[in-house]
Amino acid sequence: NKGKKELSDYGGEQDDKLAGEVSGKLYGKTDPMMLKANQPFMRELKKFVNTYGATEAEVFSIMRGESAFNTQAFNSRSGAMGLFQWMPKVATELNTSSRSIYKMSADEQMALYNKYAAKWTNNGRSKIEGKLGMLQAAPALIAKPDNYVVYKKGSEPWEQNSVWRPSSGGDITAGSIAAYYRKNVA
Repeated sequence: NKGKKELSDYGGEQDDKLAGEVSGKLYGKTDPMMLKANQPFMRELKKFVNTYGATEAEVFSIMRGESAFNTQAFNSRSGAMGLFQWMPKVATELNTSSRSIYKMSADEQMALYNKYAAKWTNNGRSKIEGKLGMLQAAPALIAKPDNYVVYKKGSEPWEQNSVWRPSSGGDITAGSIAAYYRKNVA
């Protein structure tokens, strides 16, 4: 299929086993209970919540919607990887790689999410309360109002992100993205 990437293109190997813990670090398929019980992950999550104004439930909603809590989730269409579905370009901007993200534990990916949020919030000076979905979708547009069109109907991102579309099937807006994550709060 044109445009599809193979996991091996990014240095990952498919593994459908449940998460394993190595030195307190979670890898692979997890769930909210496993993550909440993991102290290194929760330290990073609390740092995120305290710095950026999001809630734990919102962060869990993002992970559920992006990766179903799998640290090694891989999107063959876009090449996105990990709990937060890091795009290869974003990984590079954060001085890492898809291959490295694939090998990161849950807490390491949460720490990377802290670094990513710092970039778009002036190191936490701008809060993202209620706008965490925009950090995923289009972080440069995080301050836009709910009616702002993020992806036009028929565009490639619109095609790839059907869950963000409004029930009317129209353009994806800042509001329709926020609604998706509000509806799926863990």
